[in-house]
Parts: sequence; C-alpha cells; structure tokens
Amino acid sequence: MWIRGSDLSPALRRAALRRYCMRLTQENGNRVRATLPREQWPTDAEWVNGHAFAIVRDGSRFDERVRHCVPHYLADR
Repeated sequence: MWIRGSDLSPALRRAALRRYCMRLTQENGNRVRATLPREQWPTDAEWVNGHAFAIVRDGSRFDERVRHCVPHYLADR
C-alpha cells in the first residue's frame, strides 16, 4: 500500500530519510552530484512530502519488497 510522505508517522519519516539516502536535497550530505538536470528539493521535509512510500498493510514499517518511492499523487487515498 502506498502512503503519502505527509501522512507518515514521525518515526517512519526519519526511517524514509535513512532509507532513501541518495535523494537530491540541499540538506542531504550524502547526495551525489548529478550530471543530468534533475529536480532538486530544497529541504528533506519537502522531499518526503513530495513522495509516496510503500508500507505494509498495518502501517508499521516499509514494505521491504519495494525499493523505490514514487511521486505523492500516486499514493492510495
């Protein structure tokens, strides 16, 4: 099930930032300089809010079978 980043619990928000360490934000120290023009998010909070994440049905953790996130408008509502 996909859930918007803005609907994640604080613990899952922190886990998302740890799990997706290659995000292009100005706050992320692990980011890689991209050679292609890509969208860059100003803050980690805006990045989380702009994406949706796959979580297990009970909402307690990320679905380990899914290794990517998607734009927030693709989340289940």
